[in-house]
Amino acid sequence: MVETTSSLSLQVMFYISGRKLKNLDLLSKSDPRCSVFEFINNKWVLRGKTETKKDQLNPNFDTPIIMDYCFEKTQKLKFVMEDVDSKTSSEEIGVVETTLGAIMGKRAQTFESELLHQQQKNRGTIIIRAESLNQSNKTVRMQFIWNNCGNVRKGCCGETVARVQFQFYRKVNGGWVKT
Repeated sequence: MVETTSSLSLQVMFYISGRKLKNLDLLSKSDPRCSVFEFINNKWVLRGKTETKKDQLNPNFDTPIIMDYCFEKTQKLKFVMEDVDSKTSSEEIGVVETTLGAIMGKRAQTFESELLHQQQKNRGTIIIRAESLNQSNKTVRMQFIWNNCGNVRKGCCGETVARVQFQFYRKVNGGWVKT
């Protein structure tokens, strides 16, 4: 992650979708993924990637991209939508360049633009929704007590132990997202 020096900043999450993406596969539909780059020190730096959606021309990516939004600085961004063919091979569907300020300034912080590939149009549309991250330094203290746990006894191979797994979720736009 790139350190920022501005004291006036806010963490934002990008939720990315594509609509009517150009199909680059012959026997099936494209498997899109979106990579996000920021222009820092005269070069494009990868800030994050979404997951790959299999056989999908209208993807809603689940993986948000988290970045710092520095109010006093112009942050150039590039969104590259690609068709993933294998772990090492992909084809570019299209690209959009904009600024973080342009995204944050849109109504409902939702930016929509046509994807371009070597000046060709009709490659599909990208939708980028930004959401500010509320940070908290509050501590949660929990205590768990198990009573009358069944099936916890010595077996032929030693003790059988009950197992507990915790998953953490946070509320986003009325729904719950796994963190």
